Amino acid sequence: MQFKPDKNIWGERYYTTELALNLFKSYNHRSIVQAGGQSRDFQYSPVDLFNVFGEFIEDVEKGSYSLHLDIDNTSKDRLDFINRSLYKYFDVNKIFVHKEINIKNKEDIGLLVLNDIYYPIKEIKKEINKLNNDLNILECLTYLQTFSEDSFMKRFGEFVLPSQQKVLEQYKSFRKNLRSNSIVLLEGNDYPGGSQTLLAKRQLESDGFICLLNLKQSVWLKR
Repeated sequence: MQFKPDKNIWGERYYTTELALNLFKSYNHRSIVQAGGQSRDFQYSPVDLFNVFGEFIEDVEKGSYSLHLDIDNTSKDRLDFINRSLYKYFDVNKIFVHKEINIKNKEDIGLLVLNDIYYPIKEIKKEINKLNNDLNILECLTYLQTFSEDSFMKRFGEFVLPSQQKVLEQYKSFRKNLRSNSIVLLEGNDYPGGSQTLLAKRQLESDGFICLLNLKQSVWLKR
């Protein structure tokens, strides 16, 4: 049950994922639930959490890992890859794939991961390019960092708010199964304007969670 990724490839996600899994071990948790199955090929991330958590949970006695997919945000190729990996490499008695973002049992969740990226960077880039069509995505992100939160939302809120509401809705789908010392790991945390995680983070704080690390991923612990 050891976390062994390449720090050079993972970057900041090495520290947030390592922290989440170390907390999981220290509190003797048993259940990992992940909403969204974004692949390593997605431009935002060079890593694949499905493999990481699948390998990790193999060594957890009576552990389970449930992957809940947003089918509208999951390609057929990605779904085929997950199914092939599940039956080829993992214990199907410990790892479960669901084609919906919802949990229907009373099982306590030790680690909840909200993984898919919904932030509308392409739509925002189109808006910016109405003023300057020479900017690439990285230059657009740099430009967006110059906005205050209020001015950003006035200009781009109509694009970003649906992504924030989506992540909040997913968190609420699982929060009844979160207990004392449960961990929440939010992906897509470093985009401008509060990113897609803004509303979920406010709700986590209201629900008694504390933020332990806030990088490309954000790590929260239930008090």
